[in-house]
Parts: sequence; C-alpha cells; structure tokens
Amino acid sequence: MTFTVTNKSAVPLSGLKVSLDNAENFTLDIALMDASLAPGESTTFTVSPKAELAQGSYQTNITVTSDIPDVVAQYIPDQVAPAEATMVCTVKTVGLTAAPASLDFGSAYTGYTQPEAKTVTVTNTGEQAVTLTQPASQYYDVITAGRLELPVGGKATFTVQPKTGLTAGEYSETLTVSGTYGVSADVALRFVVEQQSGGGSSGGSSSGGGGGGSGSAMYAVSLAAPEHGTVTVSP
Repeated sequence: MTFTVTNKSAVPLSGLKVSLDNAENFTLDIALMDASLAPGESTTFTVSPKAELAQGSYQTNITVTSDIPDVVAQYIPDQVAPAEATMVCTVKTVGLTAAPASLDFGSAYTGYTQPEAKTVTVTNTGEQAVTLTQPASQYYDVITAGRLELPVGGKATFTVQPKTGLTAGEYSETLTVSGTYGVSADVALRFVVEQQSGGGSSGGSSSGGGGGGSGSAMYAVSLAAPEHGTVTVSP
C-alpha cells in the first residue's frame, strides 16, 4: 500500500523518517520518499505484508517524523506533530480439490470409437474467490460445463474423454486445473490403445494344397470351471 506524506506546515521539514511497530510481518520501502519537504509538498512510501504469511490478521502502526528547528517545535508544535497511520492485512487461505482424483478409460483396439466421457468436479476449498484457467490436454478432450469463476465453496464441472485416432500405446497424463493465486488441482488420466492382431483370409478354410492366402486371427477365450474334472484348450 502506498502512503502519501504532505507538509501542511508553514516551514520546511527535513530528515523525514518512517518507522513500523511490526517490521516482523511488514516491509517498508522508502526508495521514492524525499528526505525533505517544502510547505505544501508531498512524497510517498510503501508498506507491504511479507510473503508467505500464515492465515490470520496482521496490523502495523506507521509513524512519520521529521527533524525541525527547536524554535519551530516550541512555538507551533501542532504544525509539526508526527504523522501516524495504521495498516491491517488479512491473509486468507486458497485451495482447489478435484474429484475424482483419477480417471481410467480402460483399453480399446486401434480404430476405436471414442470412449464415453467422464466428469470431474473442481471445488474452491479456500476463503477467497478464484478464477480457473481452461485446462488443456494433448491426448484428451476437456470441455467446461459451466463458469470458471468460483466463489468460496463454488464448483466447476469438466467432461474428459480420450481423443479419437490415437495410435497403439498407453496414454497416461496429469490434467492440471489451475486458478488465480497459484492454486491448482490434478487429475490422473489413463487410456490404453492396443494394436489389432493380424487378420486372416476370408471365406473359411480351404482343403488340399490349393493356393489361397493364409493367416491367423487372435480371439479371447474364456472357460467356466467345471464342477467335476478338468478342461484343457488346444490353441
């Protein structure tokens, strides 16, 4: 905060000094303050809360004094009395949470149809309103359903789904939803694309030594355990 000091007396003031009674939590900057003031002139200085203060309320009293001739102080003390001010700073918590904290879209073969979208809800858990930034992703479509300005306790909803056309591989990514005051919430995303096994010839099998193309296909096989005996499968 910037404070302005004005010489409202009829005499010049010199040796201006500023003091704080709570220098532990506040910083004083007098780099732009003049050392002396003629009648009617003004100058400024700034007082700021220190960084990373814990949640709570902080106050400091500010006193501005000057060097004046003894005769002035004796006969017109009301014109050269110290200037005083008070600064109060309230530190509020800020925070975001995302639920669920992870989304797993399972697996699909190449050429897949885009999986169904899933929903993430982000909540402002702090004591200060925040504005979110639209999250971006390389492998997932992220759509905002609602406003990005969140009051205290407010919620924003995002729908997430893997993009189409991804090649074979595992797509694990951290989606970060960030907001003002440096707050953020992360959601772990995962989707696996599997390569289709090689396809075979069409039209069934051929007999004898005929010359058709040959190939193989892979299929998933499941067996139910029998009540008696065992079952084996030949590839």
